[in-house]
Amino acid sequence: MQNNNRLEIGMKVIELLQNGVTDSEGNIREFDIVDYYNITRLSPSTLYDSLYTNFWHMFDMDSLKLFHSFVIRSQNDSKNTVKGIMEVKHFIPVDGGMREITDDEKKGVIGYLKFNKIPLTANTYAIVLKRYLNGEIILNYNAEEKNKKLVKSY
Repeated sequence: MQNNNRLEIGMKVIELLQNGVTDSEGNIREFDIVDYYNITRLSPSTLYDSLYTNFWHMFDMDSLKLFHSFVIRSQNDSKNTVKGIMEVKHFIPVDGGMREITDDEKKGVIGYLKFNKIPLTANTYAIVLKRYLNGEIILNYNAEEKNKKLVKSY
């Protein structure tokens, strides 16, 4: 990847870290690791190192510190396995009671991450599950189909 492309991606990431992401209803939310991987496949540390090494003079220190903090948070995220997710029962509060996340929902979240080439970590799984439960993304998954169709709604 050429350095100029990394500069453009880095500038976009820093802008989103500073200003947040506007959702489909016009609300601003915090930029997160799923948003990051929807922009680039580079690991956050690789992009940060490239910016810091080649373009440090183009950014103020607060911007670089903000990005570095994001990198540290992403590195502290624990890897997850499909087997680990499928074996754990996960419940969410609904109307004063609790509802279990179904295996199809778990598979849909995992499929969304695979389809979008986003690493499967505790954080990325939780973010996509939350977006699904909030109606921000649709997971079209049928365990019988080999082709999993997933729809991004950003």
